[in-house]
Amino acid sequence: MMAGFATMASYSQTEQGKMFIGGDLNLSGSSSDNEYYLVKSKQTELDFSVTPKFGFFLVDNFALGGEVKFSGKRIVNESEDSKDDLINKTIDYGAGIFIEKYINITDKFKMFANLDLSYTHNSHKYVYQYTYVDGEGLIDTHERKETQHFFNAQITPGFTYFATSHIAIYASFGNIFYQISPYTIDDSYTKEDYKSSSYGISLNPGTFRLGFNYHF
Repeated sequence: MMAGFATMASYSQTEQGKMFIGGDLNLSGSSSDNEYYLVKSKQTELDFSVTPKFGFFLVDNFALGGEVKFSGKRIVNESEDSKDDLINKTIDYGAGIFIEKYINITDKFKMFANLDLSYTHNSHKYVYQYTYVDGEGLIDTHERKETQHFFNAQITPGFTYFATSHIAIYASFGNIFYQISPYTIDDSYTKEDYKSSSYGISLNPGTFRLGFNYHF
């Protein structure tokens, strides 16, 4: 009887009044060799993201919280047969609020659904260096900047495993989303404003998240 009570006390960390801090960190990279019209090139890509968060259980198995988001991407495409190179850089940062509903599977293992409302600022810069024929083979550089503001609403399913009485490891994949994004394109020739919206179900590998929370 006492042993059973101790187990329940150790892992019941989703009760009313409990809190948690945590987040996820993702880092990935890739490299590929391409050939287009007999011109060979090599593309390298590096992605990272970090999302710290804090949550508070309003009632049992139902949490409200906030989070900060920061991510970046760098893609370099280098041509082997000419001086035509492309550098693509993206920086994202933002913040949001979320509500999270937990469903008990076992004492240590729970399923959850996360509703996230967030804003993200996106800065995207292309630097294209190319050679043009003018008798001297001079190299020119063209830059293009894009600034976007993302207003997001999404539902994400996942699972949480309580490894100890305080440490929980969680994983999620895929989401249902709705997004509005006004943006500006500014390059060497023109500056224009646009607005777009999108919605749907995403099963992109980039939606996979693995992180941990500290419950107290």
